[in-house]
Amino acid sequence: MANFEYRDEDHTYWLNGIRIPGTTEIIKSADLIDDTNFTPESRDRGTRIHRAILYWLQKDLNERSVCESDLRYLDAFKRFVAETGFKASVKECEQPRYHPVYLFGGTIDIVGKLSGHYVLIDIKTGFPQPWHGLQLAAYLLLVHVPPERYGLYLRSDGTYRLESYNNRNDSKIFLSALTLYGWRKEKGLLK
Repeated sequence: MANFEYRDEDHTYWLNGIRIPGTTEIIKSADLIDDTNFTPESRDRGTRIHRAILYWLQKDLNERSVCESDLRYLDAFKRFVAETGFKASVKECEQPRYHPVYLFGGTIDIVGKLSGHYVLIDIKTGFPQPWHGLQLAAYLLLVHVPPERYGLYLRSDGTYRLESYNNRNDSKIFLSALTLYGWRKEKGLLK
């Protein structure tokens, strides 16, 4: 049996003691992510929002422990649930996984039912980017049932935007990026 480990402190994935790449790392290595707007603050905010949503879904969130600016993003998520009837599979939320053939890892945000369909949702606090479809296609490879894929863009004003990602080429592009990652690693070209 494989020994899979996710290390939260540095966001790395390990399989039988060997580090395997994560989805965002793979996409970034193919130069498909423009990270000029990424800041430590935005990364930390995203982590806090994801945790708050997970605890809220688990009915274990003390909202007084959430800073006021983060509460507005949480309110946007609650609005999404109330308006769409989304039902999360709490056991599948924020679960690190790996692919046993392609040997990469990823942490799926939320899996659940939306309008009677099994869906995979990635939560974002920024704006839609072209690479988000690739990230969701990678996550799709990590789940057992092929769901529909969505980006849920939460806004600081308590609103949200649900974006469907259905380009069938996204998986091919992600797997191409994974192949390129492997070649660069083999040649010692990764930073």
